[in-house]
Amino acid sequence: MTLALSTILFLTMTGCSLLRPSVEEVRNELARLIDPALDAGLGEAERPEASIGGGYCHEPLIGPANGIRPTLGYTFSWTVLEGDPNDFLKGVEDHWRSEGLEIEVDETDNARILFSGKDGYNLSAAIIFDSMEADIGGYGPCVDHPDRD
Repeated sequence: MTLALSTILFLTMTGCSLLRPSVEEVRNELARLIDPALDAGLGEAERPEASIGGGYCHEPLIGPANGIRPTLGYTFSWTVLEGDPNDFLKGVEDHWRSEGLEIEVDETDNARILFSGKDGYNLSAAIIFDSMEADIGGYGPCVDHPDRD
């Protein structure tokens, strides 16, 4: 019985590492989830420059011990928007819903934020009232870092 459990645990751990996507695959999926939603929110406005990055992560049982959690985001002033900033969020929300994603909305005194995600990808879009900025972005699952052991 102990041998069988050990074998299952070993296969699960090695199988997870073999099935983990690469950093490039995660970044491509983030772009697939975020860029069309950004475009839907922007309408005819010019797309701002992307911020591509990632933070280190450590998931020794189900992920890499020294990994990276890739990120993609866009932050820009409301001045690039042609209409009400709420229209930006409405466009993003409509697009994500058309993709079958569920949306949660959080409103504070200073922001209105949409949250969504699937399969280890977390997405958000927001309008921030005090700074008059809009933001959309997300992060993917912890994956093997290409420059670390």
